[in-house]
Amino acid sequence: IAFIQLFTFRVKEGSLLSFFCCSIVQIYSGMRMGEINALRKEDIDFDNNVIYVKSTISRGLDYKEFVKDGTKTDTGKRKVPISKALRPYLEEALAQQKPNKT
Repeated sequence: IAFIQLFTFRVKEGSLLSFFCCSIVQIYSGMRMGEINALRKEDIDFDNNVIYVKSTISRGLDYKEFVKDGTKTDTGKRKVPISKALRPYLEEALAQQKPNKT
């Protein structure tokens, strides 16, 4: 926990909030970075305290990244519990989320 507190302070001081949020989700959930980056608002269920992992970020033959429907493996589709420690970071990230440009 001391490492996470030090990490939290250093990253927030460095204004790397998106990296910080992804790293915290990774530490507390065990999710892969591609799964975290593919999360949508509707994948996070605060009422049941779970994150639904349904997709990941992949790279095609032309090296362009895209959201892949499905995960790296069949067992990758799962429900990840939201711990008490993770919840405030998810809430903060969703509050700061900006809409995609179309």
